[in-house]
Formats: sequence, structure tokens, C-alpha cells
Amino acid sequence: MNPALRALKNTIRKDMRNKLAALTPEEIKHQSAMVTEKLLNMPVFKTSQNISVYISMHGEVCTQEIIKTLLDQKKNCYVPRCKGPIMDMVKIESWEDYLSLPKNNWNIPEPTQDYPRENALETSRGLDLIVMPGLAFDRTGTRLGHGRG
Repeated sequence: MNPALRALKNTIRKDMRNKLAALTPEEIKHQSAMVTEKLLNMPVFKTSQNISVYISMHGEVCTQEIIKTLLDQKKNCYVPRCKGPIMDMVKIESWEDYLSLPKNNWNIPEPTQDYPRENALETSRGLDLIVMPGLAFDRTGTRLGHGRG
């Protein structure tokens, strides 16, 4: 990657992290509710059956209501499970299953490696929709991630 572009992305990431850190819990809750409502009303969400969604960490759009809705609607809900640089999308079976997930080093609930789970990336049905976090977006919807892959 071009060094100037890398530096610009890092500057934007730092600025956005500072702005997100300044949000109150009430603002995060309100904005999360707005994003969740928009997502749940999108035709692509309504017609999708196999959906992967990130499990949010502090400062991100909270995804708990999205996960709960997926499970309530009997859709297949897949969440990330990392082992080193490898990320799988593994199935969550129920709300109770989600609530029982242990927290990883970043204090994010994550399925353990020792419990076998269906991996969406290894099934013939794959994923219809992936909900992923972004640190910033431009007016055209281009995503700038956290910079970790």
C-alpha cells in the first residue's frame, strides 16, 4: 500500500477512535437502535436465512438485538471465531448459547475452539449476508475498518 495512503488511513482511524471514545453510553445505545432498526427493515435482511454478524465491543454499534432477532426468527446466526490469523464464522444455536459464550482477550464473547460448531464457510449454503463493523464510512459507503484484517 502507498505510504501516504497508509498514513492517511491511520490518521482517520485515530481521529474516529477519539470521536467514538467521546460518545456517551446513551448516544451509543440510541445510534445502535437506529442502525438495528434500519438493518432489520432492509429487504436483504428479511430475505436472508444465513447471516453472519460480528459481536460488538465497546464503542461499536451494539449487535445483541440483531443476534437476538436472528435467533427469534429461526435464521441461521453465525459469529466470528478466531484462531490466530484464521477467522471462521460459526453457528450460534440459541440466545442461551450466545449468553454462555466466554469472553476473549478483547472482552468480546467468542465461541471456544474446543466446542464443535457448524462453520458457514464450510457448508454448501454459505452466507447470504455479512454484518461487519466499520470505523468510518465515506458518502458512497466505502468502509474503513479497524486495520486488523
